[in-house]
Amino acid sequence: MKKAYLLGLLAFGAMGFTACDNYEEPNPQPQTNEQCPVLAADDVTVASSVAEGTTVSLIELNDAGESLTLGRIALPAMPEGYAFAPVVEISGNGFSTSGTVPCSVVAAVVEEGQAFDIVVNPDAFNAAYVGAVSKSPKAKTCEWRVKLPVNYGANSAGIVGGPDKYYGPYQLTVLPLPSDFVIEENYYLLGTANDWSVATAIKLDHTGDPYDNPVWTGVFELNGDWWWKIIPESTFVTGNWVDAKDGAFGVTENGDTALKGMLVGRTDTEDCGAGNLKETGTYLLTINMEEGTYEFTLALPNLWVAGNHQGWSPATAPIIGTNNYQLYGGFMHLDGEFKFTAQPDWDPLNWGGADGKLEEHNSVNCGPIAAGFYCVRANIVDLTWKTVEVTSLGLIGSATAAGWDGQVNLTPSADMLVWEGDVDLTEGEYKFRASDDWDANLGGDLSNLTVDGANIVVKAKDAGHYHVRLDLTQWPYQATLTK
Repeated sequence: MKKAYLLGLLAFGAMGFTACDNYEEPNPQPQTNEQCPVLAADDVTVASSVAEGTTVSLIELNDAGESLTLGRIALPAMPEGYAFAPVVEISGNGFSTSGTVPCSVVAAVVEEGQAFDIVVNPDAFNAAYVGAVSKSPKAKTCEWRVKLPVNYGANSAGIVGGPDKYYGPYQLTVLPLPSDFVIEENYYLLGTANDWSVATAIKLDHTGDPYDNPVWTGVFELNGDWWWKIIPESTFVTGNWVDAKDGAFGVTENGDTALKGMLVGRTDTEDCGAGNLKETGTYLLTINMEEGTYEFTLALPNLWVAGNHQGWSPATAPIIGTNNYQLYGGFMHLDGEFKFTAQPDWDPLNWGGADGKLEEHNSVNCGPIAAGFYCVRANIVDLTWKTVEVTSLGLIGSATAAGWDGQVNLTPSADMLVWEGDVDLTEGEYKFRASDDWDANLGGDLSNLTVDGANIVVKAKDAGHYHVRLDLTQWPYQATLTK
């Protein structure tokens, strides 16, 4: 007989792991010896080693040559010969995306049972943090969680609780290591649109932290001979040109007429080129300061959604609108496949594509989807589409009795294009939302509601009991509130 330790994935998933003797290969007979003790997955605990409210400075740890102890694994006893091989993940968005942090375990001295500290190198943690959480130099709160594979020697023995078992998440506020990568708070356009005056440069639109959202936009009228450059906040505040690295951004070759391409920053000694666009009309400028790209796209007021639901005729297709010339959205009945057009015709511009992706003049249709009433979204910058089936629709927000945690639902008409109901509104804000899904929300002006529009404000003097009527029969969408 030979001695072996059995630690299989099935054991982990079901009950934990065991260490057993008297395993005969290759054709073992049913065991007749006394069953080995079982360590259940619930017997293993993980606790954060960072006190709540503490900011972990990776700078200080790195300067001191110290590691970061994330957490401690505790258990009654570890079977002889086995060792934890933790897999640590961090995220800044609830683990819809995440990064893996290399780590090690160090045995800890405890009064009862056994314990192991999860230890990470500050540089390794910083690399994962920058990739998965934020490139911002400011301290930010993220989350970490861990699954617990176990090795026996050089071999993988299983995972405590199974492959879907995580311990955590645990919150952690991190001050990252310094980086040469800089995104400024604001960026501005200058050129033909403002006679090349730095002092009157046109501020581009932006929301949120520049490292979390590195995209700026602006809408401009091109006149057929339109020159442009981009300057950062640091140049704008001087009121004049700054002859320094990244004091301005443009293109490699002066006079480049491309509608999209890479942004080139000036160097300490050489200026960047200015773009020169030959188009005429209203265009949306989008710059991404993380990727270093620019793109000019037609600023379309609406899109038409033609498809099987209405006989594939763009001229009679339902319309979806926008408040930023990027994301378009609206509500309609769909049945099968469909496409988007920039006009009530197939030409000159239309989009299609499967699996939520769009491509200009794509022969592949969007869908198919089951017949129903949907909120339809299309982003012509990111080239994506999405549908949300509408099963309910109501008001949500601080101005409602349910707050931001629940909808005050309205009642639909037979065709689901008109929704009505009574609601009490207090001082605060609200939006319209369908199916408890934020991808299907309406906000902005009550006479021109748009998907992902701004919160609707209720002032104290306007609080009261209202009959609400939301009309989705035609664009623009409108809502009336009657006391």
